[in-house]
Amino acid sequence: SGTINTGYNVQDWVKKVNALGAGEILISSIDKDGTLSGYDLDLIKSVVDVCNIPVIASGGASDYKNLADAISYTGCLAVSTSSMFHFTEQTPLAAKNYMHTLKIPVRNSNQGSLF
Repeated sequence: SGTINTGYNVQDWVKKVNALGAGEILISSIDKDGTLSGYDLDLIKSVVDVCNIPVIASGGASDYKNLADAISYTGCLAVSTSSMFHFTEQTPLAAKNYMHTLKIPVRNSNQGSLF
C-alpha cells in the first residue's frame, strides 16, 4: 500500500522484474488511484523508458482524453480504468470509439482489434 519504504526506486524495480521475466507491468500511482485526476504520466513514461515489456497504465483516469494521453505521451501499450466508469456517465464502448477515432487500436472482445 506504499506505506513502507522498500529502498527501491521505480526504475530499478522495473529493471529487476523485467530481468526476472515479467510478461507485463501494470503501473499505478497510489497518489492518483481513484482520484479521477488523470494518470501520473511522468511515472508511467519513466517505466516504459526502462523496460522492454508491455506496460499498462492504471490509476486516475477521468475521461477518454486521459486514456489517449497515456498511450500517446508515455508509449504504454494499454490503459486500465474503473472509477471513470463507476462514478461518471462515461462508458467502455464510448471510450473504445474515442480511441478508434484517434487511430489507437483497442480490443473488441468479439472481433479482436477495432481496426
